[in-house]
Amino acid sequence: MNPVGNHQQAMGAPGSNLLELLLFRLEGPQVYGIDVARVREVIRCPELRHLPDAGPTNCGVVTLRGNTFAVTDAALAIGKSAISNMATGFVIVTASGHAAHGLLVREVQRIIKVSPTDVLVPPKGISPASYLASVITFEGLFVEIIDFDRILRETLGYAAAG
Repeated sequence: MNPVGNHQQAMGAPGSNLLELLLFRLEGPQVYGIDVARVREVIRCPELRHLPDAGPTNCGVVTLRGNTFAVTDAALAIGKSAISNMATGFVIVTASGHAAHGLLVREVQRIIKVSPTDVLVPPKGISPASYLASVITFEGLFVEIIDFDRILRETLGYAAAG
């Protein structure tokens, strides 16, 4: 699968109850996921314009197809090490209401379809400060599904509208 391109797909096929997740990595081997319904497209990281006082997780802003939006380092946003080389990363352009947002990630892998019954609550003992919304095991991989709404609230200061 070519990870770069437009992914304006709905959750599962019409009449299907499958959940589609876009899998990606930050720095390191852990695989993360985000609901494809929140994704507009995935692009190679473009040149970003830095904004002073934009916050520690903000990588800059970009204008894409007439829309200007902030790009957040997804790794920093969830308390991990920053993406080491933005120029070789990808931006997951997310949809929240009518606004676009970007999440910088190291690598985009593929889209998978899973049954909602395969999506589990995070294991007991996970810190409430965690950005983990749920987990799945897929083809032997433990996938952490990140809380996209929480990232928006804490890095951009407002709630997401799905």
